Amino acid sequence: MKTPFIPDILIHRFRFSVPLILLSATLLFADSTKSNGQPPALHPWSETFTAPTKIVTERAFLEPLTPDHTAMDFAAVKSSSEHLRETLQWGSWPPADMTEQDNRAALENHWAEFENHEAYA
Repeated sequence: MKTPFIPDILIHRFRFSVPLILLSATLLFADSTKSNGQPPALHPWSETFTAPTKIVTERAFLEPLTPDHTAMDFAAVKSSSEHLRETLQWGSWPPADMTEQDNRAALENHWAEFENHEAYA
């Protein structure tokens, strides 16, 4: 089976989300099974939880999506729209008439969710 072409810029976009989600899940559940009498770790939706804003390794540079990523994110989404609709099956997302302003509004929403401990993209 032929591997579908996924532009590097799109791979970069999803490199942010998946590791931060996994990191959040790890932080959420890592200490929840401790039986040593200590309280469990803060969960990612706690008001006092501070999510990482940058993770750098030899193979990856991860940071949350912000409105500053609009141009790169829009290029990634538009260049892979058909593949995204087929693979992710999120209905008709992204819409064919999606504009860079629409994308920026979405990233502003994602950033607000990040800052409000509602989601980590």
